[in-house]
Amino acid sequence: MSILHTDAVDLVYDDSGSGGPPLLLIHGFSCARTDFGPLTGHFTPTHRVVAFDQRGHGGSSVARDGRYGFLVDVEDARRLCDELGLDRPVVVGHSLGGVTALHLAAQPGFASALVLLDATIDIPAEVQGELAAFVEGLEVASHEDFCEQVRQYARYRMIDPSDDAAVAAELVERSARVPQDVYVPGVRSIVGVDVLATARAVTVPSLFIASSLPWIDPAEVHRQLPGWFVGRTVGAGHFHHLLVPEQVNAMVERFLASVADGFPRAATSDW
Repeated sequence: MSILHTDAVDLVYDDSGSGGPPLLLIHGFSCARTDFGPLTGHFTPTHRVVAFDQRGHGGSSVARDGRYGFLVDVEDARRLCDELGLDRPVVVGHSLGGVTALHLAAQPGFASALVLLDATIDIPAEVQGELAAFVEGLEVASHEDFCEQVRQYARYRMIDPSDDAAVAAELVERSARVPQDVYVPGVRSIVGVDVLATARAVTVPSLFIASSLPWIDPAEVHRQLPGWFVGRTVGAGHFHHLLVPEQVNAMVERFLASVADGFPRAATSDW
């Protein structure tokens, strides 16, 4: 574990392994870099892997400048890569971290490839409305009500009945431990964002892996972005990279091998 100190925040990160292309891991909202433990362990024998806790999450400090949201996370990720000399990484984003990853991958020359883990490439109008209402309720909630609303949302959106009960319970509780003044602006930052436009701007090889509770239908990903590789794990909800890492790791490994072998786009298919 290391710490990048800046005027605005102290970011805790892990930098391990060697080999290319390097991997930059972007965790989801109310999550932590340690969720990537199985993926890091799998890839460090052959790749350099960097994972960091976003401001206000895990071991990182809260923001001294008071700024939160996915665009700030993009800035922090770029600053970290510059400091570490991490060049052309494969950007791996989980959940809301996938929106951060999309924006990084869409920046010309930054990434060599993109992997989205149960993230999304679009936020339909009905979901935008749901998020806006959720944020509005959190803004005026007492601390106790805030924690309970976050727990309910996590159970509804992130946990599959087949998930390990003890692990799922801890993940739900952890989501409610994120400070209210961190959580609210973080979720608010994606309301009204045209995620699909950013996804369409990504030109590097890309892999989308959905869970058993996908935020978007994988068939829609294929329809909107036919050149992307698309997969789906079996028997695990939103935290599939933690609950069934053998499935996720195998798909990411095969994707990277396909790209290295000169196949950067998925083959045409009748989805």
